Amino acid sequence: RTQEATELLPEDLLQIEQRIEPAKRAAHSVSKRLQACLQGQCGSEMDKRVKKLPLMALSTTMAESFKELDTESSLGKALEMGCCIQSSLAKILAEFEITLEHDVLQPLNKLSEEELPIILKRKKTLQKLISDWNTIKSR
Repeated sequence: RTQEATELLPEDLLQIEQRIEPAKRAAHSVSKRLQACLQGQCGSEMDKRVKKLPLMALSTTMAESFKELDTESSLGKALEMGCCIQSSLAKILAEFEITLEHDVLQPLNKLSEEELPIILKRKKTLQKLISDWNTIKSR
């Protein structure tokens, strides 16, 4: 039975590698693309992130503009409403990005940068031990 196990292990190791390498590449590339999609600064606090979003800059510009207009004018009302909407959208986007970082990006990074390399390292160690075992058996 042990002879069968050592004969099967190299095949099992190959299967492990064939699964881990694509998973590692996928985790890395998806993580990279997701980070590129983020508009706010990674890891920053909610208030700082919201202030730096283009939506918030637009909201601020609209707020400054409608203050210069007659409060009863249709343009003033449209700018005021747009200001509120853009501000709300900026907050929603910032919350989404923070959740995305916490629930998706951090686990993906941990997987690709910590867990998969450990698995590959252990696989190499196991491969060496099998080789050593086979060498000892053949003596």
